[in-house]
Parts: sequence; C-alpha cells; structure tokens
Amino acid sequence: MAPMVLALMHKTLFMGDFKMKAHYKYFIRGTILTVLVVVCLATWTKILIPKYYYNTTWATTATYQGFYEMEKGTVDVLFLGSSHAAAAFNVQQLYNEYGITGYNLGCEQQNLLVSYYWLKEALRFQSPKAVVVDLLALFEWWKEEPLNSTESCTRKAMDYMKWSPVKIEAVKDICSIDKNQFALSYYLPNIRFHTRWGELSEDDFASDLSSHYELKGFCPLAGKSGYTEYRPFEERDSDNIVEPVGVMENYLNRMIGLCEEKGIKLILVKTPTVGVSVEKYNMIKKIADEHNIVYYDFNESQLYNKIDFDFTVDMHDATHGSISGSIKIMDFIGDVLMNTCSIKGKYDAQWEQTKSFYESVLNEYNMVHTTDIYDYLKMINDKRYSLFISAKDEASVSLNEEIISLMKKLGLNFELAGQYRASYLAVITEEDVYEDIGKERLEYYGTVRDGIVRFELASAGAESGDVSSIKIAGEECSKNQRGLNIVVYDNLLKRKVDSVAFDTFAPELTALR
Repeated sequence: MAPMVLALMHKTLFMGDFKMKAHYKYFIRGTILTVLVVVCLATWTKILIPKYYYNTTWATTATYQGFYEMEKGTVDVLFLGSSHAAAAFNVQQLYNEYGITGYNLGCEQQNLLVSYYWLKEALRFQSPKAVVVDLLALFEWWKEEPLNSTESCTRKAMDYMKWSPVKIEAVKDICSIDKNQFALSYYLPNIRFHTRWGELSEDDFASDLSSHYELKGFCPLAGKSGYTEYRPFEERDSDNIVEPVGVMENYLNRMIGLCEEKGIKLILVKTPTVGVSVEKYNMIKKIADEHNIVYYDFNESQLYNKIDFDFTVDMHDATHGSISGSIKIMDFIGDVLMNTCSIKGKYDAQWEQTKSFYESVLNEYNMVHTTDIYDYLKMINDKRYSLFISAKDEASVSLNEEIISLMKKLGLNFELAGQYRASYLAVITEEDVYEDIGKERLEYYGTVRDGIVRFELASAGAESGDVSSIKIAGEECSKNQRGLNIVVYDNLLKRKVDSVAFDTFAPELTALR
C-alpha cells in the first residue's frame, strides 16, 4: 500500500511541477511578446510623429527636445509665445551681451493655453527669475478654431512634452475646449499620424538632427521684408480697446497667477508686426496695470523709435522679425532684465559652447545679403558647406586676379578666365572636388552626405545652350542668370542656405538674387 501511495504522491507532485513549469513558460513568452509589442508601438509612434528641425523654417521639435537637455536650474529667463516670439527672442544674443541665460519656448501659433502649460512644465525643471510672453494670441487670430490656433500647431507644441500630470491636465483642457480633438490621439499619437507612412522622410529616422538645439528655441529668419506700408501707432491715437478672446484671457490670467505664486517677474510683450493697433495695446495695458505687470509694445512709436527699428530691414516678412530685428529687441529686453528685474549675468558652459554655432548663423545671414563677390567667396569658404557652381552665357570677361585667387582657395583650379562664352561647372563637397570646362554643354551628377542627397548640374555658354541648372534633391536652385550661378548647401543643417548669380561678364560684377 505504501509504495502505491508514494507513487501516487510522486505522480501528483510531478504533474504539479510540470503544470507550474508550463505556466511559467507561457508567462515568460507572454511577457516577452508584450515587451516586443510595446517596443514596436513606441518605435512606430516615434517614427510617425512629425519632426521639425533646423532644416525647416520653424525648428519646433528641436526647441522642445532641446529644453529637456538643459541642466536643471540653469535657465534664468523663459520666453513664450507664437512664431513671433520664436523669431524675436534671440537667447544666445542675450547671453553674449548680458550673460543672462534664457530659453525660448515659443513656437508656431502658440496659443496661451499652450504657453501656460509649457510654462508649468518648464517649472518642473527650471527656476526662472523672469518670464517674457508675446501676446499675439490674446486677440482673435483663428476665428474658426476654439483654441485660436490650428490643431496641427497645438500638436507640434504638445507631442514633445514629456508625460506627467502637467501634460495630462493640458490634454484634458485641449480636448474639453476643442471638441474636434480627442485625448487618445495624444496618448497614442500613431492614431493621429498613421497615414504618414507614405510621406516619411530622412528626418523621421535621423537622430543627428535632434541633437541640434544650439539656438535654444530661437528661430533665425534671414529675410528683409522691404515692407513699406507699416506704421507704428502712438499711445494718444485712441482710448478704445479690443476685447480679447475669452479662453486666451483665462490662460493669461492663469499664467499671471502662476508667476505671482512662484515669485517670478512676468513681462508682457508685443513684437513688431502688422495687424496690431493702439486699441489692442490699450487692452493689454489695462490688464498689465491691474496686475502691476510691465508691458512693452514694440509697435508703439516711442519704443519702436527708441530701439531704432526699421520694418523694411529688421523684419523677415510683414509679421516676423529678422535676425537683425531680434538683436535690437534683445538689446532692449536684456537691459530691462538686468536693470529692472535685477537679473545678473553669469558664466554657463551651455551658452558658451554654442557661441560658435550662433556666429555661423550670423555669417549665413550676412552671406545671403552680400552683393560683393569678394566678400561672398570668403564667406562660403567653410568645410560646413557643399558648393555648386554653374556658368551661363558668358562668365569670364570680368574675372580678375583676386576672384581667381579666392576661387582657388576654395580648392578649384578655376581656369575659366579668358575662356569666352565657355561652359563651366564645379562641385565642392565634403568628399570631393570636381570641375569641368569646355565649349559644349556640360552635365554632372552626384550625391552629398554619403549618398543621401542627389544633385544634378548643367552649364552651357551662349553658343551651346545658354543655361545654368543646379538641382538638389530634385529642386531647381540655380538663378539661371548670366555669369556664375552659385548654390550653397549646409551639410550640418541639411538644407540649401543660399542661391546667387554674379554677373562676371559685366564690370560691376552685379549680384542677382
């Protein structure tokens, strides 16, 4: 009997152990499968969410990813607002001139709900002494939109905010105000962007672009508006007011309350732009006075003239400031921060290390406005650039020894002088230097950046076709004018930065843009 009982007990224990091992095996398999699904979903989502780096006009993705890379407690001033703020608040210039550490959290169509929640998010990581807010979004902007800005721009600002109670609260508010948006699409962005599979680009897979946040949210715009119809207003022009959008006023008040609670100096600003008025100024001034807040409107004639602002030159277009405009605005704001807010300058490696990058931005700004061929050839002599040169019609008569010398310093043989109506093309890249000259039409094809970007060049003198063509990634970039057509491509930022033609037939060596 005892042997039978023992055998039965052994069998029972064996079966139990077998079942436990089987369950454990299934548990392990299930866990691995779950992890794989989560990893795949996270990777899928990361790829599908749109990216906006410095190879686009508004580097929104770099702005917010870069913010999280800043050392905690190092940012003394935060800047918020729409694209007007992103283009105006030049934080590297602020540091260079005053030693004040700032970060620009502005972005395209940033409404005041987004501004409020990004301020709240920023305070999890930084302890700013001052916050500067541009108030374009206080007044009616996108009448048909409940949030006074488009859904796509709200997404640009919110998709790269880290998950925390702050983001959960922000998503709840966004979806309660805008019934066309739903919270699940923020928690699982692939729901919103699943159709992007057919339009994915290099940016969606490139990790190197995400590391370029040197300008700390500032978006440099290099144009000169030439807009002559703008006029600043004067305080005495009217006593009337324009009512703000109720939702936007609510979030402005919440920002005011948050800054008061944290002991942060709040500065309200309106940067130069068309569409402003003394009536809007009066409304903001009323709010500012009620809360004992300072307000600076750079469209008010006294302040506009004080900083020597020139709308035709210091604006990129009719609504956004250029780099030169941002320098003038930051010079004034820096003085306010230092002398009114008592914020002292300091040394910080995070801003010191980006000085050279900022200098390259200023160089490019000067480059795209340079009409002197000698200065221009010196500016483009930088390993950061790939250069494409194509001659059209006649490009040799006015070449002189200085131009030839500068061309040779670029790495070219440049034997075009004396070759009347000859075809000529040259390519200078990180990998190679190529040039060709002849009386027939010339063509050349190749790639830059390790084969990623394709280019096509053609050159024909007056007697062999009379054309200049420089295509980069399928886009025609040549000015196709008489003389030397030059296109400059920035290998670091992965975009064309300039296209110009110098008429090297005419003695004036005219630049055509």
